[in-house]
Amino acid sequence: MKRVTIHLGHGKTGTSALQTILAKNHENLKDKGVLYPYHPSFEQAKKGWVSAGNINTDIEGWAQNLVSEIVEKTEYKDYIFSSEVAFWKMDGAYQFFKEISKYIHCRFIICVREPIEMVSSAYMQAVKRAGYIGSVTEFISKEHHLSQASHVLRALSRNELDVTVINYSSDPSSSNFQILDAMEVLQLIDLDLPSAKKIVNRSLTQSELMAIRFINKFFGPSIGREAADALVNMLPDVKADKILIPYRDQIDFIEKVRPAADEVNNYLPKNQRLQLVPQSEENVFYDQLLEEDQASVIKGVLSKYINN
Repeated sequence: MKRVTIHLGHGKTGTSALQTILAKNHENLKDKGVLYPYHPSFEQAKKGWVSAGNINTDIEGWAQNLVSEIVEKTEYKDYIFSSEVAFWKMDGAYQFFKEISKYIHCRFIICVREPIEMVSSAYMQAVKRAGYIGSVTEFISKEHHLSQASHVLRALSRNELDVTVINYSSDPSSSNFQILDAMEVLQLIDLDLPSAKKIVNRSLTQSELMAIRFINKFFGPSIGREAADALVNMLPDVKADKILIPYRDQIDFIEKVRPAADEVNNYLPKNQRLQLVPQSEENVFYDQLLEEDQASVIKGVLSKYINN
């Protein structure tokens, strides 16, 4: 029986870094009988840039399309797919995967993250990729990765589909090793490739965050996204700043997501269960000025849209 492993993310759990490793090892895996099917985003991933994985989730019937690709390529027995967008588009696909599991062994991998960490990271991502201009206090009520994870896990279990859950926060440096091990390809992967060691899709400094919010507001989300991508792709080693969330907002959010966390914890190993711990209140000063290289990257993007 053929086997397909579908990594659903979710976002901000090392997904882009994992996709860089898999894309760079595409030929290597093929030679060993495992297919990580080609996708146009591979060229981005191989450079260690933000990428989209290899599932075409923007088409109706993406799950059926994915399985058609497996059926057509008869020379492989193991297939790997990865997309954090699919995490949000599973409704309507569960029953289909249950039906085809009679002929193809389907298994899923989901990574989760401590809720307060996830708020910070998701807020950064919303500013970088979705044109968000508000504050983290305004954003926190919109964050629902954990509730979606509990929904997806419940549906997978109800349809008797195999799933592995990993808590990224328990050890971020080893999470992708855990995923590759769950995929049963860790021993087949070349981790010495330069791009496999590169930091991918980093978060922003406070000054970068303010600049992208400004660009989102006055130039629009698409230019903001272009500027943010340029910063993280061209300056991958810049150390991000911590997002400071008011303590009361943290406590309220933790209580809101506690039922979902309890459900997700049922799928996690005991040593990886979500702790729901707030960040301590801190008074931290972050430099609000861009460094010269950061300003240069942003200037390069904006110069394409501003008449001299």
